Amino acid sequence: MNKAIKTTLKVGVSVGALAFVFSKIDFGGTWQTMRGVSPLWLALAVALYTLSQVVSSERVRGVLSAVPVFVNWKVNMRLYWLGMFYNFFLPGGVGGDGYKVYWLHRRYTTPVKPAVFALIGDRLSGLGAIIVYTLVYAAFRPGLAECVGIGGLSPTDQLWVLALIPVGVWVYWMFFRLFQRNLSRAALVALAVSLCVQGLQMCTAAAILEGLGAEGLIGDYLFLFLLSSIASAVPVTIGGVGAREMAFMIGSRYLGVEPSFAISLSLLFYAVSLFCSVPGIYYSVRSQRIDGKPIPKPDKSLELTDVVENM
Repeated sequence: MNKAIKTTLKVGVSVGALAFVFSKIDFGGTWQTMRGVSPLWLALAVALYTLSQVVSSERVRGVLSAVPVFVNWKVNMRLYWLGMFYNFFLPGGVGGDGYKVYWLHRRYTTPVKPAVFALIGDRLSGLGAIIVYTLVYAAFRPGLAECVGIGGLSPTDQLWVLALIPVGVWVYWMFFRLFQRNLSRAALVALAVSLCVQGLQMCTAAAILEGLGAEGLIGDYLFLFLLSSIASAVPVTIGGVGAREMAFMIGSRYLGVEPSFAISLSLLFYAVSLFCSVPGIYYSVRSQRIDGKPIPKPDKSLELTDVVENM
């Protein structure tokens, strides 16, 4: 019942946020902008996003090796794709990460707690990379501070903004040092890989913008893309739907970029990521194809906690 209530509330927030966004913009103009996207640039965006997910799956495998559990790269890729599908289509249940914990526990008798921390480390590394790029852009984008009404940034202020990066990395490392020591080194490696993953996803967004014909200020659109990624990580919507669009709409007003391009970028990026999760359908139907062996049915020895269920 609690899961049903949470899911219903998340659906309501997503629908309400989308309704609010489309009530404030020219929906017809946004639709025309989306329809005019270049198929070639969109295909490139799909290829770049797919590559980012391949690299991301290896990031997960690297973190898991510190548990330690060693998964063949092909098996890991199939499990990752299945997790992507579950994260999109089963947002109110255990989800992709929860299923990975279950699968690893059943296949390798991996203890639940270390597996949970490994996947938390993977998620946090991705969020950390987004924050790093956001801070770097915020420090060096001329006039950004004036756009949000806080005055200009002096060179000293820029250094203070950049100083937040090593401080955040230290806090991230200490979290694992204190609670799951064996993952602390792997978590730092995962953060470095996440910078590559997020860079590929920013290239994906840039390809979409080129396909839409956005002229100038692409850096500002990418900055909004980073902010929307942070907003979508807050677990109050279904898969971040609505939260991303709100971030784009509000941010476009402050930065002076075209809202129709901003919202089109948000929706098309979501469509690309949704399309790239489709291979997971096959493994959701035939999970034995992940590594050629059937997964035993759950028993009472494994209880996924609320932490896993809401990762």
